[in-house]
Amino acid sequence: MHPDAVCDAASLPFPDSAFTLVATRYATHHFPDIESAVRELARVADDRVVAVDTLYQGDEIEEAERIRDADHVRNYSEVEWRGLFAAASLTVDACTVMDKWMNLDAWLARTGCDGDDAAAVRRLVASRTRGSDWNLPVIVIRGGTS
Repeated sequence: MHPDAVCDAASLPFPDSAFTLVATRYATHHFPDIESAVRELARVADDRVVAVDTLYQGDEIEEAERIRDADHVRNYSEVEWRGLFAAASLTVDACTVMDKWMNLDAWLARTGCDGDDAAAVRRLVASRTRGSDWNLPVIVIRGGTS
């Protein structure tokens, strides 16, 4: 995938209602100002906003995420996502939470997490592991602008 624009999610360089559908996939947990970012998604959408990201699963998982990836800010719960959409005047049309099983070694390797850091992450996610895989649920939430 190659982006058409690289910018701050809290200040999108597009006019109001520029797109029928605006989607973000596995990115929002990196946004330092999630409220402004969701408002911007709603502003540039003429009809729908879809967000797909990992779901908040507690402080230990958040710590594991930050150790693995220094750019990680925070995952959000379903209740928080619904609140973010409501604050951006988006009406939630659909919301689905599903399990996502990932190979733990591959997930750690993607960010170069190894050694003591990888060991710490493994300890923190141990309750969510099965063999060499671990589960971090995903939320898919869709909202309308009208």
